[in-house]
Amino acid sequence: MKIESTVFTNRDFMDLTQEEVHRLSAEQSKNLDDSLELPSAMQAVEEEYGPEGDWQDHWVTLDTKGTRVYTRMYLSNDASVALDAGGNIVRVERF
Repeated sequence: MKIESTVFTNRDFMDLTQEEVHRLSAEQSKNLDDSLELPSAMQAVEEEYGPEGDWQDHWVTLDTKGTRVYTRMYLSNDASVALDAGGNIVRVERF
């Protein structure tokens, strides 16, 4: 079964408490952990950007309206690459 990330609007977050955001982050992190597509996408990112980076889970804003998705982000000296639970690249930033 393919796992897709849930996209959240800014409105979804407006009334959440910090505890609710932490709980939601934990749920989304589990989706990343359970994804069958993510490991191969992560390997491809490491091959392209080098093995010296670090993986961290972060919320990434997709547009100026505050739409966001929880991602597994690869941080290297030269770039950051955010992947969603489906293994899709949702953002690349080069430094």
